[in-house]
Amino acid sequence: MKPISRAWQWQKAQMADGGQYAPHIAMRGLGVMLLIDVAIPVGVYYAARAAGATQTIALLLATIASAIRNIQVIVKQREVDGFAAFMFVLLTAGLVASFWTGDARFMLLKGAIGGGLAGLAFTGSALIRRPLTYHVAKRIAGHDQHSRADLQRGWDESLAFRRGMYLMTFAWGFGLIFDAIVSVVIILTMSIDASVLATTVLKVATFALLGVWNAWFVEYSRKLARRDGHSAEHVTTAARVPEFGSTNNRCGVAPLTPGA
Repeated sequence: MKPISRAWQWQKAQMADGGQYAPHIAMRGLGVMLLIDVAIPVGVYYAARAAGATQTIALLLATIASAIRNIQVIVKQREVDGFAAFMFVLLTAGLVASFWTGDARFMLLKGAIGGGLAGLAFTGSALIRRPLTYHVAKRIAGHDQHSRADLQRGWDESLAFRRGMYLMTFAWGFGLIFDAIVSVVIILTMSIDASVLATTVLKVATFALLGVWNAWFVEYSRKLARRDGHSAEHVTTAARVPEFGSTNNRCGVAPLTPGA
């Protein structure tokens, strides 16, 4: 148990180091964003079906609603970040494919595959300068320029902060890929209306699980940062990032992976 305990203490030290940045970004913003992004297309689909629309037309309207929602976010924040750009391209491609085929099952599969591509994009973004979770954090910060600047400072100064971003990115990436694989199986084995309901329940459950874990990770990191008296303005990079196994910190281990 000692290696596990030591690894957990090391992880906690890193979370404490990364948790000092952008402490005023409310994590409820993540839940609101996910709820809206899921509720709008699903609500449009069932409203259209209740109004007598065919499955294909209802799915098409749901896709259009998703695209409009994404454009609205871009216009409101007056910037196209990496996450928004990816979602816009994905939704546009899906919309074109929907017009081209007109097949309801294909449109559902297109949505599931798109979710899988989103998962691959999250994991792949860990290979670039800033992963998608960093852009999502900026989106949640909205027009709070202090928090957005704090995110930038954390990225520039703290290896622990960056590693925390990567950890969250991989969690969302693998979670979305799992959701996509199970959704494809559901769509290929169930009726269209049942598939819409089942894949929606799965997506809500996946997002809820990932969202709760993400919120816990960030809030616990902030709690550890407050407990250890970390301050982004007064802690130097050298003090924050000793080598693994060093005892030059309060937890007796090196800090190197946070919560944003």
